[in-house]
Amino acid sequence: MDEENKKQTNIEYYCPVCGTFPLPEEIQAGKIGTDSANPEKESDLPYLIHRKCGSKLTPYPSNEFKGLIEKTKKDCADYLAGWQRAKADFINHRKDEAQRFEEMIKFSNESLVRDLIGPIDSFDLGLAALEKKGEVEKGIYMIKSQLEDILKKYGLEKISVKPGDKFNPSVAESLGEEESEEPPQTVAEEIESGYRLNGKIIRPARVKLSKGK
Repeated sequence: MDEENKKQTNIEYYCPVCGTFPLPEEIQAGKIGTDSANPEKESDLPYLIHRKCGSKLTPYPSNEFKGLIEKTKKDCADYLAGWQRAKADFINHRKDEAQRFEEMIKFSNESLVRDLIGPIDSFDLGLAALEKKGEVEKGIYMIKSQLEDILKKYGLEKISVKPGDKFNPSVAESLGEEESEEPPQTVAEEIESGYRLNGKIIRPARVKLSKGK
């Protein structure tokens, strides 16, 4: 092996313009160059050109080349992992914001609906009192029904609780016990109706529980 070949052993060449390591057939050999740090000193490495772009190639010893490749691979993996995490975080953030916005729309009228539950209670109490005295005008029932229909459009739903039902503390609140024909620890009487707004309990039903006879 002659001296020039020895000098080229374990050398790789990098194209700074293309950002690649050209294949041997893409390299055009040239004359001996000069050391840029010491122009009067002849460089030990050949002056080579990348055929594709005509730019001067930068020589790297093979051990440096391998280290550079490994570092580049690691950097790429780190950048990819970081991008994937950022993308996942952004997707989750977008989902959370969409859900928060949806919840905000759903319950934007909650305070108004809560205020209108009071008049419904008053209707129920008034109708109960009138029914004891005799027949009640149908128009009163119609007004109550219209009010309930309007609130249903906004997502209001009455919680169904009947005497004899098993007490469910997630939807009802006990106000005490009383003697009843219903089985012990079941609902004896509903004192105040409970309501959900778009699935969320905004007022639990208030009941008395049976302690039997």
